[in-house]
Order: sequence, then C-alpha cells, then structure tokens
Amino acid sequence: MDEPVSALDPIGRREVLNLIEEIKKDTTILLSTHILSDAEEICERFVMIKDGTKIEDTTITELLHRNSENKLIIEITAKDRDWIDIVKNLHYVKDVEVIGLKVKVKVDSIEINKNMLLQNALEHKVDIVKFEINNDTLEEIFLKLVVQK
Repeated sequence: MDEPVSALDPIGRREVLNLIEEIKKDTTILLSTHILSDAEEICERFVMIKDGTKIEDTTITELLHRNSENKLIIEITAKDRDWIDIVKNLHYVKDVEVIGLKVKVKVDSIEINKNMLLQNALEHKVDIVKFEINNDTLEEIFLKLVVQK
C-alpha cells in the first residue's frame, strides 16, 4: 500500500487504519508512508531508506531501544525553579533543557537514574506536577538517522 491514508479526512483515516489492523492479522502488508505516526501505530517492522539505501530494518521496540535518548520530563512549580541548577550539576545528568516550567533531563540510564532524580526532587521538597519518561517518536528517530547516516 502506498500512502493509504494521506488524502483522507480524520474519520476516513481512522477507518482505513482500523481496516489495515484487521487485515494484518492474517497477512503481511507492505506499507509505504511519510506519515510516521501512522506507521508507528500499525507497523510491527520498519525499513527506513535514505537515498535508495536501507538504513534500518527492525522492529519498533528495537528501533526505539537503540535510538531513543534517555530523557525525563519533570514539570515543576514556579517556586522550585532554583532546583534546576541543582539538576544540572548531578553527575548522571547529561543535558538539561528548560521550557517554561517543564524540565527535560537527559540522563545516562532511565532505569537507574529516574529514581535518583525523583529522590533528589523529594529531598529538595520540589513540588512535582508531572514526572514522565519521554520516549522519542518514530519521526524524531527517523530525522536523527537520516541526518546521521
């Protein structure tokens, strides 16, 4: 299928995506699309091509595991902005990006460092509004791979 939902309205897109989900239970489907969020939703395996050369051929789980950066998003209250300077100096923090009251923290290891960062926030009595693991989307990974390779 070549771009099966590209020209459809939202209702039509959903109907076709649901139909593809049903069909793929019984058969293999080859899907070509630039709408990577759709591919991420319905595909089990991905082949990415750049300049006619295959740069990836893998499952979504493996692709995300190998290419996602270890990022945590912590939303805090305005009174806790000083804590951001503490976070920047933690040995396991590789990078910090601040967008309003959201703090995007890149760490060495999600599994190990998420609890350490949360513990640090609690020790400093930071009011946490939201704490989440931020996995890269297929589109973000695609853009990284196409620029890199």
